[in-house]
Amino acid sequence: YLAGVNLARWEIWDGVRAIDYLLTRPDVDMNWISITGTSGGGFQTAHIAALDQRIKVAVPSCYISALPMRAFNRIFDDPDSDPEQDLNGMVANGVDHAGLLLLMYPRPVMIAAAALDFFPIEGANKTYHEIADVYRRLGHPERTGFVEGFHKHQYSPQNQLAAINFLN
Repeated sequence: YLAGVNLARWEIWDGVRAIDYLLTRPDVDMNWISITGTSGGGFQTAHIAALDQRIKVAVPSCYISALPMRAFNRIFDDPDSDPEQDLNGMVANGVDHAGLLLLMYPRPVMIAAAALDFFPIEGANKTYHEIADVYRRLGHPERTGFVEGFHKHQYSPQNQLAAINFLN
């Protein structure tokens, strides 16, 4: 931050380059590239999918929330962790997770969340309802999904199974 850069710049770029590599392989079908990850992997999932149209389906886990809940969480519950997940200007410009996920439209997106996570579950629910409403209004309600496990910050077996079923 002191140098005016953010680690996310390289995380996202590395993810895009990984897709470039995948597409050089004869055993990879470019029509079925999906992405999922939890925590920092959920951050990368949301951003890479928003920026790279080659991603066909995305399932960010234990990352998606909403701006008011995220701000409260960063100030009071989790002020010192993962500063790369707060990109310069996003909060100041009102960019919320719903807007980030809507950059994927019309591609399918599912949110995997944890009720006991430090990423506020209320924000995950709020974001899901916002994106699901837009997808529904545009004729594609089946292209959104939401799973909430009753656990802490992890990609639980329950959420993994729901993600695999959505990806299928």
